[in-house]
Amino acid sequence: MRRIVSGLGIAVILALTPVIASAEAANTHNAPAASLGDSFMAGEGGTETGPYETGTDTEINQCHRSQSSPTQLLGRTNVVDITVNAACSGATTQDVLLTPRFNELPQVTKLNSKIKRTYIIVGGNDINFALLLGCFLEADCDTTPIPDTARAQLALLGPKLDQVYEAMSSAAPNAEHTAVLYPPLLPATPQAGASLDLSRCPELNQNEVKIGNELQSSLNALIAKHAAVHGFRVVDASRAFAGHDLCSEKPYFYRPDQPGIYHPNLPGRTVMAAYMAASN
Repeated sequence: MRRIVSGLGIAVILALTPVIASAEAANTHNAPAASLGDSFMAGEGGTETGPYETGTDTEINQCHRSQSSPTQLLGRTNVVDITVNAACSGATTQDVLLTPRFNELPQVTKLNSKIKRTYIIVGGNDINFALLLGCFLEADCDTTPIPDTARAQLALLGPKLDQVYEAMSSAAPNAEHTAVLYPPLLPATPQAGASLDLSRCPELNQNEVKIGNELQSSLNALIAKHAAVHGFRVVDASRAFAGHDLCSEKPYFYRPDQPGIYHPNLPGRTVMAAYMAASN
């Protein structure tokens, strides 16, 4: 995996597929696959290679499914064939299970016995991560009750994840399932007494970085724990994102002045796709 990631020069990233195609995914070539979850899987902001999927960028549907989402990048190779593309920006665990988001059927209802691979990122909206990040952007969020609200919501998330993973296993009984963790958005929290250079992130303060990392780490740990209980593979691309956080010189995320703010950009989505390919 380290060799795959190290080859991600800008020319390869723009070509989209050669790095991913080099992943050794024997026995999974063109496997029917499904993409589920929220904006990180849908590819929010990902219009570098063309507009969002038809019908997902309208007044009544803002799922924003990108042509270069992590799973669509996989689908451009011989690793998998994305036959179900249900991920939707803003989706929660309940949108995967029960709720018709933007008048679309709950995501799990689109699965079937022909699916051989599934990929899902979900849980961030259940703890209202978007509200937390918006708070970081607009205020000194560490002085508000919003972080504590997110912590309280996180404490309730485990059973919701169980319900999602159980439903996916039932709806796609012949599939190997993969839960993808959220890549690290913020620079690593420094040791006590040290401070970060946030000159590229003037909207953030030191405490907000600490809070954001604490919540994201706890969220990922919870996802990994519950996914493993249900026999899901867990993909963690955090190592490849090191040095490419939001505040770095070459971030793998969209900055506040870009569409898709705080979501993985094309290099970031390509790295995620490479890790997903290598997990098969």
